[in-house]
Amino acid sequence: MSSPTPSRHPLASDFPESTQVGTLLNEFPGTETDSMIQKKPMTQAYKNKTVLDCLRVVAKECRVGRLFKEDPGVLAPLWFGRDPDSEWHVIANWIRVILAIPLAPIYVVWSYMAAPWKQAMNASVAWNVEWPHVPDAIIYEPPGAVLREPGWGLPLNGEYAVTNNKPRWLLEVHFRGTSILSEQQVPYDGSHPDEKILRPDELALRKAVQDLGYIAISYPMKSARHMFRNEAKRQFNTSSDAGRKLSLENRQLAAHIVLECYAEARASIPGKTDGVEYIWLDEFCLSDAQLPKATQDEKREINKQRGLEIGQLADIFRGAKQTVVFCHEPRCDHTDSECAWGKRLFTLGEIMYMEEVLQMTRRLGPSGKLVSSITILPGREFRGSMQARAAKEKQWHLYNIMQHSTNSGSVHWQSAIHSLVVEAIRRDEADGFHAHNMLGKALNGLLPRRSKLEDLQGVDGWADLAWLLELNQGYYNAAALAAVCQTADPWVGEYRWWGRPIRPQEGRERLEPLSTAIPAKFRDEARKTFRPVLSIIGPKSVKVKHMLRRDDSALFRNPEMRILKIYSIAIAGTLGFIGLFLLFNFKVALPIIYVACVSFTTLELLVGTIYVKKDGWIVYEDRLGDPISFLAARDFNYRNTTEWGDRQLIPKWDVPTKQLESAGEHIPRPYGVTLINLQTGVYTKAMVTGRPNNMVVLAVHGGGITCMLLQREEKALEANVSVKVGMVNVPPFVLSQADYSGTVYVGGGALCEKPWDGSLPGTVTRTDKTVDNHSFASPTISRSNQSETSKGQHESSTLLGSPMSPPSSVSLAPPPGTVSSLPSISLPQMSQTPSSSSAFIPITAHADLRRPVGNTLQIRQVNGNEAPTSNEDFNPYQAGNRGLSQV
Repeated sequence: MSSPTPSRHPLASDFPESTQVGTLLNEFPGTETDSMIQKKPMTQAYKNKTVLDCLRVVAKECRVGRLFKEDPGVLAPLWFGRDPDSEWHVIANWIRVILAIPLAPIYVVWSYMAAPWKQAMNASVAWNVEWPHVPDAIIYEPPGAVLREPGWGLPLNGEYAVTNNKPRWLLEVHFRGTSILSEQQVPYDGSHPDEKILRPDELALRKAVQDLGYIAISYPMKSARHMFRNEAKRQFNTSSDAGRKLSLENRQLAAHIVLECYAEARASIPGKTDGVEYIWLDEFCLSDAQLPKATQDEKREINKQRGLEIGQLADIFRGAKQTVVFCHEPRCDHTDSECAWGKRLFTLGEIMYMEEVLQMTRRLGPSGKLVSSITILPGREFRGSMQARAAKEKQWHLYNIMQHSTNSGSVHWQSAIHSLVVEAIRRDEADGFHAHNMLGKALNGLLPRRSKLEDLQGVDGWADLAWLLELNQGYYNAAALAAVCQTADPWVGEYRWWGRPIRPQEGRERLEPLSTAIPAKFRDEARKTFRPVLSIIGPKSVKVKHMLRRDDSALFRNPEMRILKIYSIAIAGTLGFIGLFLLFNFKVALPIIYVACVSFTTLELLVGTIYVKKDGWIVYEDRLGDPISFLAARDFNYRNTTEWGDRQLIPKWDVPTKQLESAGEHIPRPYGVTLINLQTGVYTKAMVTGRPNNMVVLAVHGGGITCMLLQREEKALEANVSVKVGMVNVPPFVLSQADYSGTVYVGGGALCEKPWDGSLPGTVTRTDKTVDNHSFASPTISRSNQSETSKGQHESSTLLGSPMSPPSSVSLAPPPGTVSSLPSISLPQMSQTPSSSSAFIPITAHADLRRPVGNTLQIRQVNGNEAPTSNEDFNPYQAGNRGLSQV
């Protein structure tokens, strides 16, 4: 007797860590150990050509004991007590055998009558029912909307921003030889005022800038800080700003030494004379120099101005007549990926559209000191050099970006935007900024549609990215980005469908989305909050099981038993026909019919102990032993399997487990699993943060199909949000096994609290407090957490990926443009008298300015053989305090 699949899906509990695969194999005579298992395709259909071949298989592989006690990890074909751990399991098996053999004629008739509706029952999946839920568009209400209604914001749809913005402030610098005579900040194009309202002196200044053009200087703060402290031997002031490693005053001190370098280098340009130049240097041109800096409100106003100017960096550098590129390393041409300037996040926006490059390089002079000089190159030639170097170093996204910039139109926007977004995230992660609070501002001027500056708040980088991608929905499908992202850090509260993207490699660069992904948000009417989700439209999805099921109809379904099925039905049918023919003689007819039914039922039961149902995919945890050996002990067909892995050049996302040694409790982190297709015996490896019960097809990726592994609610009669727990690449035949869905929503919340905040705490604890009536992951739940099932049966279980409330909106409305007088810039006083602006002192190496303060967490490798590592793998658990502002 068979029954519908129960709601419980045990996984780790079925395979205790103390259980050894070899012990399990020894429980069943005739099975082979792992060393005997050959890694080749499963047994081909119709292999057994004769009845004797089939009978030999039955005699060798059948396990009578499974009729009374099923193997661990296999559900028995029963009405109740299907799990071997159930207290009713043995009783239910005895009832089945007692009813099946003595009442064989009734059992045979019942099996045929029950088969159709039983099959229909098992085929019904709640995921095929599209429960109505209407999410709001991300761009329905701009984050920077100032006017608000009680509860909900005034519906002000997001709008595209204007292009070709000019800098609001410039430096007017007077040069004489290699010295700086004077410098002052001047207003240039604040709020694009009309010439009619400008005063004569302001109009004259604007005309002077337009006639001469302005020079933008691009440099890494790492280099400025290095030269200031290690070369010029100067000391920073003790002033500090909240949330910054360097105060604005100290950042200006460091930036000024770059201006001094330029003063020395410009003298090497043929025909360059003394005089006035207008220069855009970030620390002196991002905010109004006349603003006082005494109170917190005044500092907030400065930060607001700086944030708005950073959002239009691409336009500022596009409008520059010349762009100076510089780093402190000697003999660096700035095209190498190891150059401190070349690997910055904001470098992408600064070089994309520059017309002419002043390549400032430092070399040893005759006196043994480093001397700066400038080489003038067309912007197109400089980007071409970066493109060639990127190809040599296999930086394919950077190569794509440079190709798009150099040969406009040669790279379609889907590919160009994907490369820009992935490269920007990678650079931000490499510099330790995992919050990505400047990601949106850095990308704003590089995409075909740009956002208003006040709508990029810089609080949550993923929220800014979702906003930008929705503004560019006509050019980019976000499913491509979701397909290349690792699992998010466990302390990330929202937008968990994104993470650190993987790099393209040879054989893994093809990426064609098979569904459409749209960032959206659910509205919680009760709490007046928004819940961001990724709406995947029209995907194919595949159910992933956690337990095997014994195939009680293997005699009819398994191709290997085809000949035996034909002969057994023929013999039983012949005996039954003879019995019916002799029905007038009950003493002879009934025993013949009874013996035929008992023999047929006994054979069916014995064959049913050999095979498991070969339908769909199943997942096992690698830490519990070799899953292939475990599977082969339950069904001998799986002694021959095929791996979908390195030979197919599949992409790999997360790295093997890392652990925080100093943490009081373990942080949820990826662990290895094996997904096996029961129909073909093909298996593949993956890394997950929880128990997947579904995989959603995203894209053709390399030679296979990339799917997002999800935890989906199985019984809820409502629209629900699934949780991403990992990524996997599977063979293309998965498309024939998948079912179409209308929409799948992916979201979730943090799995634990952030393990550091300013300084490393003594212990790390999970988040157990309730937020929006949803609990975070409980510390009592193992990393094989229960899947999302019905609320009634699992009220005590904690849902992985519960949503967090989004941060309150912060208004970043730009201040009204003002035309100020021309203030002189007086550099902050230093604790040590600086050298003359014309003096130049050799420098030595120094730590990166953007490297965070604080202790570095010690890590250790756990099960290093779980998955391959590479030089590109990044360990987020190695970081200390990474929450520093980039501006």
